[in-house]
Amino acid sequence: MATITITIPNPVANRVIDSVCERYGYEDTIEDDGNRIPNPISKAQFAKQQLIGWVKDCVTYKEGNEAGNKARQEAIAKVEAEIQLS
Repeated sequence: MATITITIPNPVANRVIDSVCERYGYEDTIEDDGNRIPNPISKAQFAKQQLIGWVKDCVTYKEGNEAGNKARQEAIAKVEAEIQLS
């Protein structure tokens, strides 16, 4: 299995984490049974989850397009072969 590692140097790590958290809506507190409690997911964990999700979304987008294009081409070929109108 291939591994992708992203290393963020300490001087900018907090900037990156804070930016990802702001972009994707991280909240320091969450609601639990009507009460606000500290978020059990750290900002760093949240940022990592979002980055992993982004990578998966990119792969899904590409492979979904390829599958859709293949299915479309197969449907066109089937219609052309089976439906003869004059």
